[in-house]
Amino acid sequence: MDQDDNEDPVEAELLQLLAPFSSLVTTDKDELIRQFQAIGANMNQETATFFLEMSNWNLQAAVGCYFDTLGQPGIPSMKFLNDMTIGKGEKIMPNTEYQLKFLVQNSGDIQWIQGTYIALKASTNMPQSTSARNNKIYVPSISSNDTAIVTVRAVSPSDEGVYVTNWAMYTPNGFEFGETISITMEVSKTGTMTLTQASSGGAVGANNIGTIEDGGTIADEVTVEDGDTIDDVDMWD
Repeated sequence: MDQDDNEDPVEAELLQLLAPFSSLVTTDKDELIRQFQAIGANMNQETATFFLEMSNWNLQAAVGCYFDTLGQPGIPSMKFLNDMTIGKGEKIMPNTEYQLKFLVQNSGDIQWIQGTYIALKASTNMPQSTSARNNKIYVPSISSNDTAIVTVRAVSPSDEGVYVTNWAMYTPNGFEFGETISITMEVSKTGTMTLTQASSGGAVGANNIGTIEDGGTIADEVTVEDGDTIDDVDMWD
């Protein structure tokens, strides 16, 4: 039979994506989670488990529900192009406010929808972790292949040492996509990054970010710019 000339290409793409899952008969939950994660390079276990549980562990139904939730046949994508932080590579003083600037690209085929944001990733390996609040920093709704510079604000840990903080892009529903941005930074009392940023007009205003109290947590009722919301995560590894 000839293909219908009026067939919706979007629907056809989704049906083609779902086809491999229709023949899977395993009931092993770990295997179902692994198969679900195969639909995207950055699909995390928590998201996969959520949709599988919601679909009574029916893999095909879970995948279909996932894309219905996104409202599009495919997931967005992000490529990290460059760290454009002022004073990049310089040490940062303990418990100090500073900015990071990331050049990112929409490397997928679909536009980032309104409400897409970048945020700190929760860490599962925290030998030197400091607890902090995570700002949801909303990014422009850019089209495929377009780029944007995203500025995030952070506070360095209270203790000296080398730390890594990871950032990721999320859809408005909280689904992670694209590359993870990993930033390594040395915290030292001789740090100069804050001075460099201040002299370049990149200093962080005290009214726009929470400061870390003794014990490594940000004070309650933190106010962030432009009505952004905050969630608890572990910021530093």
